[in-house]
Amino acid sequence: MTGNRLAELLGEFSYFLRGLSLLLFPPVCLGCSTVIDVGVCDDMFGLHLCPKCKTQVSILEPPFCTHCSTPFKSKVSVSHICWRCEQKPPYFDRLLSPFLYEGMMGSIIEGFKYGKTGRSGRVLGNMLGNFLMTQMHIDERMLLVPLPLHPKREKERGFNQTLILAKGVKEVVSLPFREDLVVRVKNTKSQTGLNFKERQENVKDAFVVTDKAQIKGRKILLVDDVATTGSTINECAKALKRAGAKEVIAIVIARARGEVY
Repeated sequence: MTGNRLAELLGEFSYFLRGLSLLLFPPVCLGCSTVIDVGVCDDMFGLHLCPKCKTQVSILEPPFCTHCSTPFKSKVSVSHICWRCEQKPPYFDRLLSPFLYEGMMGSIIEGFKYGKTGRSGRVLGNMLGNFLMTQMHIDERMLLVPLPLHPKREKERGFNQTLILAKGVKEVVSLPFREDLVVRVKNTKSQTGLNFKERQENVKDAFVVTDKAQIKGRKILLVDDVATTGSTINECAKALKRAGAKEVIAIVIARARGEVY
């Protein structure tokens, strides 16, 4: 049997298994938990949502900052760099996000992040991978890294939501994946309720790179769930850049409105 024929058979078998899986375990809407037809997942980057719940999701559309993706209130539809990124450029080179952190998407993320299991994380991660494919050329030299959670916080939660998301992204983009190159050495308090400066101070020096040789000269895809001010992502990007990363691109499920980095 030739290598090409073997590859064809493996592809057909993989397609068969996917079809069988969809038959036995049909997709469930992340918003209302109703069983949905696989065809309705074709838009919104494959996100599992029923037609009704889709209407309650806000897509991040122009105008927004071309660096940190903060949405602008301006009616001018042209995206441009925001004043904060212009005055003090963040350590990350770009932040990408398909949705706004509000409404239905806010409820979905909170359910995933603070629920007892991360069962919706794989679907959200796959969606992020599909979205990423539309935004940039995927280079096999890129390195996929989940934004680390402190061990104590992970123990309290029962799982690491960014790790689950990153694994879902990897299933789509097939990039090298490392979860051990960056660690969170400070168990910072929740960022909720803190203003911009307080958030910056709260996460200052919270991350450490464990193997600089694996980071040096690499383009890093940093995965997180939500960007509110971007302070946590920026602090992690700072550690990566100081370790020699050539570029750090952050990708999140949703971007919050309001004061941002």
